[in-house]
Amino acid sequence: WQCRARLSGVHRRAAFGSIFHPAVPELLLTWSSDGSAGLWDSNAIGEAPPIGAFIPDREANSALSYPLLRCEFSERGDALVTVGGGSEASFMGMPAWFYRFP
Repeated sequence: WQCRARLSGVHRRAAFGSIFHPAVPELLLTWSSDGSAGLWDSNAIGEAPPIGAFIPDREANSALSYPLLRCEFSERGDALVTVGGGSEASFMGMPAWFYRFP
């Protein structure tokens, strides 16, 4: 095993998970305990910046930001569901968010 790339520039806390896009396997989605998500080119070598990212406003809601606990692409890869994140979470549960891609 040899490390090909270091994915950096999105997460400030521990990453919780990662999944490959089902239709475009070069794309890798990661999510983190700081509520951020990053989209990466899995063919990258060396220091790899994200090709896309969601980074919550850490200054405005740093005390209210909850971790992203799970992300899942639809079978065709045209939609994404995330659980957690944002400031709407409470002891009653975590929000789920649904995103459809054009």
